[in-house]
Amino acid sequence: MKAWYCLAQCYVPSFLDQGGANIEGQFVQIGTNPFEDASSIAAMKRYLTAGGPQSEVGLEAYSAGLLFETAAKQVVQTDGKNGLTRAALLGKVAAINDFNAGGILGTTQVGNRVPNGCFVVMKVQDGKFVRAEPAAKNQLNCGDQNLITMAAIALRAAAGVHAGASITLDKRLPVAAGLGGGSADAAAALRLLTSMWDIDPEHAQAVAPKLGSDVPACLLSLPMRGEGAGDQLTPVDLSDISGMPVLLVNPRVQLPTADVFARWDGEDRGALTDWREGRNDLEQAAIALAPQVEAVLAWLGTRPGANFVRMSGSGATCFAMFDSEQARDAAANSVPREWWRLPTFLR
Repeated sequence: MKAWYCLAQCYVPSFLDQGGANIEGQFVQIGTNPFEDASSIAAMKRYLTAGGPQSEVGLEAYSAGLLFETAAKQVVQTDGKNGLTRAALLGKVAAINDFNAGGILGTTQVGNRVPNGCFVVMKVQDGKFVRAEPAAKNQLNCGDQNLITMAAIALRAAAGVHAGASITLDKRLPVAAGLGGGSADAAAALRLLTSMWDIDPEHAQAVAPKLGSDVPACLLSLPMRGEGAGDQLTPVDLSDISGMPVLLVNPRVQLPTADVFARWDGEDRGALTDWREGRNDLEQAAIALAPQVEAVLAWLGTRPGANFVRMSGSGATCFAMFDSEQARDAAANSVPREWWRLPTFLR
């Protein structure tokens, strides 16, 4: 899948003027409703009437001004004009929820300090920007998004940069497979953009836990023991199994993590110590939703040379570690045709 988005810098008249016929049909992603909708968005109309430039950067700055204006009015309403101090103002800003800058932005929970991730995709058509997705006026796409896009938007906001990126994602893992593929994609994007935009790596570390519980560990890309929500990480020495052959098998069944957790009985069966004695408390919940998981585990457990078999994450992918590369390859070659497989090694 190829995804190209410029964010701030492409959604300006000069992009159209300079690009000419070379950019005809190009898609551009923006994080606000477009200027083309200004006639039906009073706040945006006021911005343009006041001489605001037709750029997403200017519109975002204006939106920030509206946020502080909203907070200031709340302070004055509760504490009077004399109560309008810096501390009081920032306190109100942090408590504002459901803010959308009068329809310019998607609804944002400001106190969470995480961008809403809403977007509109514009298309260059006949030398103009036109809506591509969503097609309806005054609408932003605020549904589930690719974590790479969310990571880029969050990192850009945290670091205060206005650069963009051209990113190609070569997706080789099954979707909703319990492998943390989306989290790994997000972490890879954070590392790439940190280098590309030449920003402090601490911004990526701060953004990672807000994108998903697995993202901090994926960002480090080292053996870790995760506790809490997954963001309390402790390095683990697994050098004794580094390079061990492993086989991943998925019955081609998608298992959304939320569904598996909803089916989990919620019982805490104690802390995990030695990884070889570890278990996966989500296994029975996953099997209840996708009985094929049990079949994969049973099949892997009978493969010659397999020394450790478990379900990965929330499923439905399962894995087996092998005594030798030859034993793993023999198992890989005999995986039922209807199942997905990936023979690989532990780092």
